[in-house]
Amino acid sequence: MRNTSICIFFLLIISSTFLVANNDSFCVDDVPRKINLRSDILKVNNKYYEEVPNYKRRKIILATSSAVLTTGSLIYLNQAWYQQYNTGKFHFFNDNDEWLQMDKVGHVFTNYQTSRLMMGAFKWAGFEKKKQLFIGGAIGLAYMT
Repeated sequence: MRNTSICIFFLLIISSTFLVANNDSFCVDDVPRKINLRSDILKVNNKYYEEVPNYKRRKIILATSSAVLTTGSLIYLNQAWYQQYNTGKFHFFNDNDEWLQMDKVGHVFTNYQTSRLMMGAFKWAGFEKKKQLFIGGAIGLAYMT
């Protein structure tokens, strides 16, 4: 049971990496198109109007989905991975007999992928570049902490 849960968890992480591997997939505004091919241009009374995405709705979707996914993943990890271990006070121990410090590589990789995903999501939600970098990166670090 435990090995199956671990395999499913890592499969989800790896598949999410491939699904969001293209950073530009969140924003179609970067793709140059001719005006008559753009779906976000409206023609009303011979005047052209560009549709502005509803960034308020996108921010609500981002906050809600992030909260649900974060809570769900932490509950899952607690049940599948950490339930059989002592989760008392913070401590250090030598894990050379078990993991050979490879879990640190996993933590760094997960932090990178979470930060990259969140920066793309903040771009999609309409945040400016500085906020994307700072908040998206901080969320990855906070999640892994």
